[in-house]
Amino acid sequence: MSVALSEADVVVVGGGPAGLRTAALLAERGLQSVIYEQQRSLAAIPHCAGVVCGETLSAMGFVAKPPLVQTVLNEVRVVGPGGVSVELKPKQSAYVLDRGLFDCALAASALQAGAELVLGVHVTHIEVSKERALVVTTNAGKTRCKVVVIAEGIGRILAARLLGGRMRPASAALLHAAVIQGDVEEDRCEILVDPSVAKGAFAYLIPIEDNLVKAGVVAPKGDPLNILKQLLQRFGYQIQPLQTVVHPVNLSGLLPSSRDCVIAVGDAAGHSKPTTGGGLWLIAHTSSLAADAVCRFIRSGVDLSTYERSVKQRFGSEFAKMQKARAIFNYISARILRACIRLLNEDHELRSIVENWGSMDTLGSLTHALLKLDRVARLIKSVLH
Repeated sequence: MSVALSEADVVVVGGGPAGLRTAALLAERGLQSVIYEQQRSLAAIPHCAGVVCGETLSAMGFVAKPPLVQTVLNEVRVVGPGGVSVELKPKQSAYVLDRGLFDCALAASALQAGAELVLGVHVTHIEVSKERALVVTTNAGKTRCKVVVIAEGIGRILAARLLGGRMRPASAALLHAAVIQGDVEEDRCEILVDPSVAKGAFAYLIPIEDNLVKAGVVAPKGDPLNILKQLLQRFGYQIQPLQTVVHPVNLSGLLPSSRDCVIAVGDAAGHSKPTTGGGLWLIAHTSSLAADAVCRFIRSGVDLSTYERSVKQRFGSEFAKMQKARAIFNYISARILRACIRLLNEDHELRSIVENWGSMDTLGSLTHALLKLDRVARLIKSVLH
């Protein structure tokens, strides 16, 4: 029995945000791009809360308005050990996306640009040479192409096989739920932290409509659902889950993302923030770096390793600071955390620095800046002694 053979300039493996956005940019640059997504629908259960800033949406070609945006967040309340809390009003609003609509909008953008999207196709093997790559799928034959973009997500099977690198995934849970008990305001995100429950973990409650919230947790270790339950109970919240997803998340940083005629984008490349595990901000920017590198490779023979170097050049410093911030958070004690929250309440200048920080996506740089302040260093030293 013969196997169907097709051709394309670029095959993108994975139809999540990273794959769809990269494919759209490649098609806009005149390259024939096909996206293979193993799910039969893009309206799959989302694996992130979908909180972004306006700059991220704009970089992806969207406007921050309904129905794409479910809620606009103007406040953050951080609740720590013993119930000590601080309310922050960042100068930059955050937007809560309807992730199902967002993914469909990304797909529509890719199709409009000229990319082809094929659902229900599982890529099992990629045969690579320096000149061409051959993608083998389970039910659609073979596709010969010039470049493969791996956007398979955090599972990272093909990327690990072809590009190397090892991910040490943390765990996360995301629930759509109804609030039964607890104070949740329509434009305020609640962040719940208590190292005595789980070090390095944080829970969140994000309002979406009426009495419904996105509730979630990110935890370096342990059962995320159990940690979420404990944190909610600890701070007086009770919810009724309507939909629950437990999934891994990458907090460890950048991974190898280029070799020969293969590159990786999104979670497959480690493009998620070590502080929170979020990746949409990075996708908004690294997808264009990927598309530029692929174009240079196909049209001028410039090595694809320029992609990985450009990502490190642009984001390497922030990643290093985010990893340091994550390491501190993983080991911070309840006593120090409580003291830091109290300091934010008492020191209006310090709180102003936090509220007026340029971007919610650069928490590594914010942490780095705060640790350089004498009063923060003195506080930590006094608590330790």
